[in-house]
Amino acid sequence: MPLITPAYPAMNSSFNVSSHSFEVMKAEIKRAHELRNVIVGEKKWELLFEPSDFFLKYNHYLACHIIGTGNNTYLVL
Repeated sequence: MPLITPAYPAMNSSFNVSSHSFEVMKAEIKRAHELRNVIVGEKKWELLFEPSDFFLKYNHYLACHIIGTGNNTYLVL
C-alpha cells in the first residue's frame, strides 16, 4: 500500500510502516468509511464532530504542529 506524503515533493513513505501500523490504518480507514455511510445515508453530520478516543486507544503517538508564516515554515515536534 503506497503512502504518499501530502507535501511537495510527494514521496512514498510506506517503508516506515510496520505490519501493526498497517493494521491500525486499515481499521481506521474502515471506521471512517462506515461513519461516512451513516452521515450520508442518515444525514447525521453531528457524528463527524463527536469527541475522539484517540488518546485512550493509543499509548504512543507523534504530534506535529506545522506553522507557516509568509515564506518561512517551521516544524515543531
